[in-house]
Amino acid sequence: MAVASWLGPTVNFLISSFGFIVKCAPFRYNKYCGQPHQHGPPIEIFTKQLHRAPRPEPGPRPNTRPAAANKPSSQTRQARPRKGEFSCNSPGACCHYSTKSRRLQFSYRTDREESMARYVKKYSSQRKPKKPRFYPLWALFAAAAVAIGGWAVQYFQDRPADQADAPSTSLADENQTRVYFLDVGQGDSELIRLPDGVNILIDAGTNATEDELPEYLKDLGVSRIDVLIATHPHEDHIGGMDTVIRSLEIGKVCMPDLSADATPTTKTYESVLDAIAEKGLKVTRATPGAVLYENETADIRLTLLAPLENDDDNLNNYSVVAKLTCGNRSFLFTGDAEKEVEDALLASGADLSADVLKCGHHGSKTSTSADFLAAVHPGAAVISCGLDNDYGHPSDPVVKRLNKAGISIYRTDQQDTLLAQCDGDAIAFTTGLPSVLPDKYGQG
Repeated sequence: MAVASWLGPTVNFLISSFGFIVKCAPFRYNKYCGQPHQHGPPIEIFTKQLHRAPRPEPGPRPNTRPAAANKPSSQTRQARPRKGEFSCNSPGACCHYSTKSRRLQFSYRTDREESMARYVKKYSSQRKPKKPRFYPLWALFAAAAVAIGGWAVQYFQDRPADQADAPSTSLADENQTRVYFLDVGQGDSELIRLPDGVNILIDAGTNATEDELPEYLKDLGVSRIDVLIATHPHEDHIGGMDTVIRSLEIGKVCMPDLSADATPTTKTYESVLDAIAEKGLKVTRATPGAVLYENETADIRLTLLAPLENDDDNLNNYSVVAKLTCGNRSFLFTGDAEKEVEDALLASGADLSADVLKCGHHGSKTSTSADFLAAVHPGAAVISCGLDNDYGHPSDPVVKRLNKAGISIYRTDQQDTLLAQCDGDAIAFTTGLPSVLPDKYGQG
């Protein structure tokens, strides 16, 4: 009788449990608990509320904890299951089938929240969201510094050197030679200021700047021109020379010796001769090898290399070619000398090497030949020409030839007046100085 009292309920329980497993095992949805299971848990959980009389609730447990522990707090209170997590809807006897152990497991829950917290922790497939990653402030500054440094390195690698053969951005020594390549438009004019106060002016631009040029020189602190050189009698080289002679104190005038057939009769040339006569100046004829200026203490000298003897009626080929030597550095001024003069200079065996070359004839294709450029081997080339001039100066072949040789190009039409400073060991260029032209950019 005692055996029958427990055997019957046990068999009924096993039959109902087996039917529950067969019915629910193939599915992911637990209709008995009313909550869908999330994808990915290692163990599928199926629950069913047992249809039997619930056991009587036990009496209250004795309170053995201190009074402070009975106070509810966020640290002691268990979190309720989130939506979609496994949960039972009512307390009582429950079971679940473990696919890992392949057996039914029973539990009688008296505290549903604590029980479900364990199930959620063990079986829930939901992962905690990752905390956002915050980088320290110094790391952001370091990354910015690296990016700016990389950009700066790339920029200065691509940027042309501002100095021929010995890059330098500034020269601290005030005792230096300063060479101004004046922006006079479609013409030539170079001012050389030596450390001992001597001023040398090569050409004087066009008639368009004859009034502005003397004032420009005075603004630079020039009141006397010790050596005045007219490379050849073309208007774009001597247009403002008569006004310079009349406005400033002049020491020596140097001009090429022209043949009778090549002597011009232009008003510009006659005005220069008249200004020379008015001041009682004597003209020194330019001859190759002549030294127009020398300072042995400072190791500075200005030597003439051309014009060479010729019977050509092309005035460009009468141009005075002068070489300025300052210690270990040198400048070569070529006027409008064309390829015939360049070939004659190569044949003469003269020392043509220079750090800075003033390209002949405003960068025209008639000058700066490949052989001549190789002999000079400059680190920088200066082209004096007008903005958007009608002659197409400088020519594309000359510019390509200079770029191919890795020579830094400076242009008065794009960079206005240029200044090259030399201390005997280094040459530094400054661009963007004021133009002699009053309305170069239409600002009159």
